[in-house]
Amino acid sequence: MLRWVRELGQGIAILMALAVVSAGSVALAAGGPRASTAYHVTVTPDGQPPVKIHVEEMGSGPVILLIHGLGGSTFYWRHVAPRLATTHRVIAIDLRGFGRSDKPFDQSYGVADHADVVRAFIRQQNLSRITLVGHSYGGMIALRLVLDRRLEPWRISRLVAMSTPAYPQNYSPGVRFLNRPLLPYVTLLAVPSELIAAVALWGERVGFDQLSERDISIYAEGLSAPGGPHALISTARQIVPPDLDRIIARYPTIAKPTLVLWCRDDQVVPLATGERLARTIPRARLAVMEGCDHMPAEQAPAEQAAQVRDFTH
Repeated sequence: MLRWVRELGQGIAILMALAVVSAGSVALAAGGPRASTAYHVTVTPDGQPPVKIHVEEMGSGPVILLIHGLGGSTFYWRHVAPRLATTHRVIAIDLRGFGRSDKPFDQSYGVADHADVVRAFIRQQNLSRITLVGHSYGGMIALRLVLDRRLEPWRISRLVAMSTPAYPQNYSPGVRFLNRPLLPYVTLLAVPSELIAAVALWGERVGFDQLSERDISIYAEGLSAPGGPHALISTARQIVPPDLDRIIARYPTIAKPTLVLWCRDDQVVPLATGERLARTIPRARLAVMEGCDHMPAEQAPAEQAAQVRDFTH
């Protein structure tokens, strides 16, 4: 019993140290003056039942589709989207199980499952010539979509892979804890979600001193929603796709212009990963940002938006 209690305490501490814990969702214009539209779309991915996806968009012009990382949501992009919307139609989605999207109690939370949902969304909305932007885990989804032979090649014109764990690596203590049996569920149910979010965000090294209580509350929403802990844990437990070696072998076949965007001080996915990815994709270039680590949309939104906007021109 003592050992179990000790591990539970360690789990609470580890989860509190996560950079982002299941962010909720608010209008993208929270970080700027531009108006946004929020709505839900029901899509039917191949091999999965229909699922309702939360979407937020703003602006007009060529499409930029934003895909958040593990535990994130559209809220992550609130400082970036208004800047991009001055020249583009910006669409951000909550992945299945996150933000305000449906959170089914099943196991369809692998990278391929999430990619199937995004592919179904792209087709249902009849999007074309997209600049696809994926952050962290979202970058893994974006890479898979670009390589997906079932998606018409004209749907995606450019790729932005940000801080993406594109190769095998040592994952964070939080992800490793979420892969333990039983204890992650106990921990996420035992600790108030706002407390986890507050301590997690406070523990980040860059850019969180301006967060309000409302921001912290929104970051905590996903964990308090029914199915939220299950979605986070199930996604983390499948974070390494079983066909990762095959996907890696296909990186050199990516023909789309690609921006590999990284923070120099990223401690979650090291810059060496971005350098390797940029060398491997034929039409890729690497851009390195200063003054941020793993969360540039929070820590360096102006530079991140400028990099993406310049890349699309």
